[in-house]
Amino acid sequence: MTSFPGGFEVLAPALGVSFTSLRGIDRMAGGSRNPVQVQLPARLAGGRDRLDGRPSPAG
Repeated sequence: MTSFPGGFEVLAPALGVSFTSLRGIDRMAGGSRNPVQVQLPARLAGGRDRLDGRPSPAG
């Protein structure tokens, strides 16, 4: 994959997707939102630091 920003690389060919339907929430003036979250295991390889990020299982 070459569409990641510089310094990032894909760790595994796995994709996690979650969807939440939020309706009738008073804080949002009774409105609704439908956020979608996409997760991909990736590594940030900086000049001196390295950090691996992996999606946690749903549940």
